[in-house]
Amino acid sequence: MVKWLWHNSTEEGFIRLDIKQHLLLLKGEDKTDQVDTCTLREGKWQIRYKGNSKLYTYREHNVEWLKDPTQIDPVINIVYEKNKVVSDLQLVLDFSTYFRLIFKNGFQKLLHASDVRFEQSSLVNHRAKNCFDYLKTVANSMKEKQDEEQSFLGRQFNSMDKISPRSVLSSYLEKKPLTKKKLQQQVIFPFGFNASQKSAVEKAITEQVSVIEGPPGTGKTQTILNIIANALMNKETVAIVSNNNSATANVLQKLEKEKLDFVAAYLGNKENKKSFFAEQGPYPADMEEWSLDEESSQHIKQELLDSQKMLDKMLEYKNQHALLRQELDQLKTEYVYFTQYYKEEKFSSFQLNSLFRLHSDKVMKILIDYKQTVEKGKVKWRNKLYNLLVHGVFSFGLYQHPPTTVVSFLQNKYYLLKINELKQRIEELDQKLAHTTHSLRGSAGKNYLFDYVLIDEASQVDVVLRITGYSFKNWLKSFHMTSSENFFLFFLFS
Repeated sequence: MVKWLWHNSTEEGFIRLDIKQHLLLLKGEDKTDQVDTCTLREGKWQIRYKGNSKLYTYREHNVEWLKDPTQIDPVINIVYEKNKVVSDLQLVLDFSTYFRLIFKNGFQKLLHASDVRFEQSSLVNHRAKNCFDYLKTVANSMKEKQDEEQSFLGRQFNSMDKISPRSVLSSYLEKKPLTKKKLQQQVIFPFGFNASQKSAVEKAITEQVSVIEGPPGTGKTQTILNIIANALMNKETVAIVSNNNSATANVLQKLEKEKLDFVAAYLGNKENKKSFFAEQGPYPADMEEWSLDEESSQHIKQELLDSQKMLDKMLEYKNQHALLRQELDQLKTEYVYFTQYYKEEKFSSFQLNSLFRLHSDKVMKILIDYKQTVEKGKVKWRNKLYNLLVHGVFSFGLYQHPPTTVVSFLQNKYYLLKINELKQRIEELDQKLAHTTHSLRGSAGKNYLFDYVLIDEASQVDVVLRITGYSFKNWLKSFHMTSSENFFLFFLFS
């Protein structure tokens, strides 16, 4: 039995293969454009290659023929090969289990379906395209010099022919709600942190848009470095951009100090690019030792998790400590003025006896109840009985003094108790902080890494210029990074 593979040829029974219509795999390799003729005879394929008259025989299972592919338009679709964007495509052919990529320069590439991913550009949406075209028009009109053919910003916009639906720019153009993801991985802080910096890093990882604001010296660069560390650890990429070179250079200097500058490429203008490629130093000799086996990796992650729990406790204690200290200082100031009034008036001094232990909150409740009672008239026996049963107060002589005296006495009692309680609580927190800090010293984890795009001095960049950064996955004002799953936008305002 003879089975012809194709028809309508110049040679009876044969045609030459068109790579846009056929895919011929011999032992898993694409030989479509090399084969001249092919026929199946008695369970075996007979192949003749171009420029060769000899017939080669292959077993039937070693030959796979796919035809009539579906065309995918690269103009409106973003093509990814293993999560990396493939550009300059002329045609994409879908053979179901394989994709043939044909480039504008004539080069072609065959990829297995598992290695290819597609996204439809947001610019297929009419509203999004109209909005983007408007911004592009504005950008092209922003020329720094009158004789310029095209503005720098215009060139950037004109090069953006497709917009990822996962980007912040897509959300802006299509008026989609911003996304938020659950914090799944362990967040690390190898460059140190405080409560506000910890919150900023966590929001940068989970929020699609995040704003970090603070005057110089408040730790924005430190926050950026921690974001970078987490991105690298999760095998993500980071783009650090700014309106001036000094801001990005500052981040690079911090990495150099930690001997981690080899992970960064200081690019931007032509001079920076030329210098980077000309002056690249060697990678650390011991880099192979940086790789951990799965058991060691899981052990470190568990240590980090345990450390994080203790650090969270410490931050909670420190926040409480700061609030209590602030409250104590304010209360002391109030008490200074009160004691002047209290002593000058020479109020009588007497004891407030109770069956229960009196706390400041209890005294404040007694004071409020007493003031409400005397505002209505004389203190009656039912009021005295209420104070005895509810508050345990059995100092009945209290009610023989003028109301102003009683009120002042109770106020003084409240201040003394409250100040003492705050001091005790602060001392307890000091002891907890000392204990937790000591515990952390024995469980410090190492090996930290990160992924995002951050823009320093973002307040100095106009809105149209910022739009070009929205097409990245992640963005920060002082520093920002791109992620393969989400786009984060960060602004660090000085």
